[in-house]
Amino acid sequence: MKKVSLPKRFWRFLKIDTWLPWRNVPSEGKQERTEVAEMLHVDVLKSMVRGIANTQEEELTCDECFQEVDTFAEMVLAGKNAAEAMPLVEHHLQTCRSCRAEFEALLDALRAIQTETESKAP
Repeated sequence: MKKVSLPKRFWRFLKIDTWLPWRNVPSEGKQERTEVAEMLHVDVLKSMVRGIANTQEEELTCDECFQEVDTFAEMVLAGKNAAEAMPLVEHHLQTCRSCRAEFEALLDALRAIQTETESKAP
């Protein structure tokens, strides 16, 4: 896999030390960690650029999305256009993997309950 080396000013701009998962990097100091961080895979860089490009003026945090995701899921199940009704939730679910996974799990659970309820109906 191809790796890319970027100038040091890029890493200072991103404050890379605050978000890279260092627990898997055997090092004793910041200099060694920085050297490892400078050799990121192209896929990681593409993902970072996509994330920056998809940033909107107004966005939800994970907590705010979590408060709204049940309503969003119910709208999806009802066949309503949840994305149009709740665009901030839709955007967050498109950009946040963990919230998307929570949403999909909730949707699966609601579908299972709906199926069970329909099968018990006379």
